[in-house]
Amino acid sequence: MGFRLTSRITGLIGTVVVLVTMTGCTPHGNVQIIEMYASQYGVNATTMLGIASCESNFIDSAHNPSGASGLFQFMPSTYNWARNAYFGGDNPPGSIMNSGYNASTAAAVMRYYGLSPWNGDPYLVTGRFCVGIP
Repeated sequence: MGFRLTSRITGLIGTVVVLVTMTGCTPHGNVQIIEMYASQYGVNATTMLGIASCESNFIDSAHNPSGASGLFQFMPSTYNWARNAYFGGDNPPGSIMNSGYNASTAAAVMRYYGLSPWNGDPYLVTGRFCVGIP
């Protein structure tokens, strides 16, 4: 498709303008991918879906001016750190924009933060995930 969608998200921290590049992805397919990795990593699928909905509207090629990209809007440095920490460096070029790589990385990070140090509290896990890691 190749068009840009600009949207405003207004919340507790003010208004954020998000630029999204649309591709041929379908949000439904990305929902299934997220649910699969949530199950595989033993994390709450609803929490993951909520984060992806807020961060990218389930659009795998979402990118914003801060540099964050993908379904879960990872910053490149955070994404690279997580791929090294949890996947032994399996991080092909462009994988941050790949639904499977992005969702599996998010699930691994959420599992880590869900198990420690907050014992699975969904608010603390979501907050820590959204603030950035490490």
